[in-house]
Amino acid sequence: MQKIDSSRYLLLLFIGGMVLILYTTLFPFDFVIDNALSLEQWTLSGSSRYDLFRNVLLFIPLGVGLAGLLSQWLSTTIGRIFATVLLCAILSAVIEFLQCSLTVRTSSVLDMLMNIAGAFLGAVTFHALRKWPFNDTQSLLNRSIATVSKTISRISLHLLLCAIPFFTWSLSEQIQDTSLASWDDTFTLLIGNERSGNRSWDGIVNELHFINRAIEQNEAKKIFSRTLMPEAFGSSLIASYRLTDGNSFHDRAENLSKLVWRPNSLTGPGNDSISINADQWLETEEAVSALTKEVSASSAFTAWAVIQSGNRRQTGPARIISISENSQLRNFTMGQQEQDLVLRLRTRSTGENGTYPELRIANVFSDLAPHHLLISYDGSVLQAFVDSVDNLYTFHITPSITFFQFFLPVDYWTIRIDSYSIQVFRTIYYSLILIPLGILLWYLARYIFARYTNSHVILSKRKFGNYAVGRR
Repeated sequence: MQKIDSSRYLLLLFIGGMVLILYTTLFPFDFVIDNALSLEQWTLSGSSRYDLFRNVLLFIPLGVGLAGLLSQWLSTTIGRIFATVLLCAILSAVIEFLQCSLTVRTSSVLDMLMNIAGAFLGAVTFHALRKWPFNDTQSLLNRSIATVSKTISRISLHLLLCAIPFFTWSLSEQIQDTSLASWDDTFTLLIGNERSGNRSWDGIVNELHFINRAIEQNEAKKIFSRTLMPEAFGSSLIASYRLTDGNSFHDRAENLSKLVWRPNSLTGPGNDSISINADQWLETEEAVSALTKEVSASSAFTAWAVIQSGNRRQTGPARIISISENSQLRNFTMGQQEQDLVLRLRTRSTGENGTYPELRIANVFSDLAPHHLLISYDGSVLQAFVDSVDNLYTFHITPSITFFQFFLPVDYWTIRIDSYSIQVFRTIYYSLILIPLGILLWYLARYIFARYTNSHVILSKRKFGNYAVGRR
């Protein structure tokens, strides 16, 4: 009885293991090369028990597949196990170094040791299975495989190829709504913290304005040159606060309630200081319902702020400006994560916390100078101007990006607006749709060609066969 060729299955196991490891450990592929070789980011511990178990389990399939492939070139069991562990250790080390350049990852020596342990278990598992008395088992397996029709196998393959693009498209349909209709009108406007007081920011906000539409680039240029003031936007100006007027922070557009110092017992720092920190931040007395309703109706807005950070190492991200209820529910947030500006925008696509994905603009706070920021959204495209129209960052909220929230191997998703990883996501997304469809079309073309060829062969045989009979 013909034996099953296991080499193809080992190769598939090896390739599948590699893809799973690279996706799980390097997502979201948002590398910052400047930090890639920084050993200061390595830790000796810090992983949870779940992470330790996952790091072992992740490398077992790769260990099995790699040990099986190496058995074609290495004759001794010890040699194969050693080579498998060594190659997987090199792979793990490369991954940990690359994780140093990812903003949402932490490189750990313990993770690397767990990866090596998983590779060792995989290699040992392969050799243990090789020594199992497989004669009867393989015979039974061959008979079982023989009972499966090739036609059923092909139908299953075709159904799978149809299911992948349909599944991708159907998930995308659920998250293609990029409007702001989901904004909650019960949230207040906060400057310098969340209502819970656990996301404090240290710095100064000199002014803050909201407009109920996206601005044009020529308008942004005039704003930066101070030839276009907030009052010039007329009825489009929803809110306007100047925080250099002492402790009386009223909305000059007269749509929202005034800002008051929090905690409630605080009376304010006095006219000579408007510093915001963990002990004092600002919040509107009432929910900003007027702002929320106008923005929800238009699905467009511009946030205009002049801010100055007091610390380059603030994390959380620390909340500079936020329309939110707590650390998990928000409409819009402008924050600081170390030297980066963080933006969270709530749509049905990006979620109630605006973190699918959270957006970053790198090195905005590399200095402690005042920064003039314009954040504009028009229903699907977010634009951020930093200090001038030349520093423009654009992000398109499309299903090809938000689709990946269903397959996150990390707790949260943050990407830099100018990152090449955005193109990686789009390439993967369209590949999931177009490649299976292309394979299906190829199978269909082969089938039609085969039927056409066979029909002509049959007709030719009949024609010449009848002619031969007639000649006799």
